[in-house]
Amino acid sequence: MQADFESATDWRAFAFAARSRPAEGGYFYAMRAADLCGRDMAALQEIGRDNLSREISSTSTAEGKRLQLLDKFEARCASFSPGEASALYKEVREQARDGRDPLLGARQHVLAATKGIDVAAVKAAASEVLGLRDGAVLSQDQLLVRLMSYGSKKGAEASYWFAGQEYAQSNPTRSAELMMAVELAACQVSSACGLNEQIVATCITNTGCQVEPAKYLKSAYLVGGGTEESFNRALTLAGQMHAAIAGRSVESFVRAN
Repeated sequence: MQADFESATDWRAFAFAARSRPAEGGYFYAMRAADLCGRDMAALQEIGRDNLSREISSTSTAEGKRLQLLDKFEARCASFSPGEASALYKEVREQARDGRDPLLGARQHVLAATKGIDVAAVKAAASEVLGLRDGAVLSQDQLLVRLMSYGSKKGAEASYWFAGQEYAQSNPTRSAELMMAVELAACQVSSACGLNEQIVATCITNTGCQVEPAKYLKSAYLVGGGTEESFNRALTLAGQMHAAIAGRSVESFVRAN
């Protein structure tokens, strides 16, 4: 289903077909397509086209990758009538209450378990969601962050846990490195990840935007005052996280309690 979502040229047709295949994650991806196409599409496209026009007027050229992103995004959502995508999202969300979608089920299990005190339930939920190997699911609702936060002390001693190490939440640099690593690792698992969606929206409406996840994050981090050394640590962490996800390493994301 993930591959079908990424290769689809018409997300309306994809969403209607996907919702009939819940056991393959169809509800999740139908809702994802409808959500993306329901986000004030007209305004986003108008801004994107206006920026491209200004760029061409001033430089006589336009960034090829940005133009491709805009064309692809517009084409994928073009067949939805006004308001239809939002309505479809709500319909599928209600339909998904039947519990037949394993992707939505794994997501819900992590959300529920991390609110409780049953460590075994948290580890079981972690194993389930890691076993999906789906970057879109992993980057939704900060599921990995919730797992890494589980069992943390409160207040000034609060921390994240990854691969046997504590990362103090009070340390903004280390926290930022970990959060970037989470985003990059999800995109290394699959290109249908939250960061890539953010990149599409940003690059359509802004000039000079990086379209590769690592370059995009690095550019934003350095502009915000981060250092290259710090970003390189985030890259290393991302590789470790990707390996932990591939190996379904629950102990890497859930601290021993």
